[in-house]
Amino acid sequence: IGQLPLLAADAAVDLNARYNALLLLGQVDRVEPNATSNIAAVPLAEVTPLLVGAFDKQDFPEALRIAALVGLARQKEWQVVIGAAPSIAGVAAKLPASKMPPPGFSVSGHQWARKLALQMVVGLAKSGSEMNRPETVKALFEILNDDQEPLFLRRDAALALGNIDPTAISS
Repeated sequence: IGQLPLLAADAAVDLNARYNALLLLGQVDRVEPNATSNIAAVPLAEVTPLLVGAFDKQDFPEALRIAALVGLARQKEWQVVIGAAPSIAGVAAKLPASKMPPPGFSVSGHQWARKLALQMVVGLAKSGSEMNRPETVKALFEILNDDQEPLFLRRDAALALGNIDPTAISS
């Protein structure tokens, strides 16, 4: 992972290079995928706190924060070392319920961030119990039932809800 976090954080570097550095960081694997041998990718867990930190940096441009979310969503698509799931869940839990963009985000960027968070919710729900909480279920239902929400977010909320443990939904 070497210089990628430093490159992403350096405001003197071109934004495109910083964005690509964060995307690359999200692609780093402990175990590389091999379709012939039926081996799935296992992301490098040490990258998770770097991506969470990049997303949480309010002075980072929106594009960099979204690149961090792309990496976190990818980590939840694949196997993540157990210790990384709670910090990914912390990021995923922040966004679905937020109707207004956080500081530094455009409306479109916020919608994209919420979509990525919903993808994380699906991955987390499939592999653990981090998302089986009443506030997550409430946020998903609110997105699903709000005709003013973009259709792609309502679809992703339905998909996420379908992966939540039914006992969490009934409570």
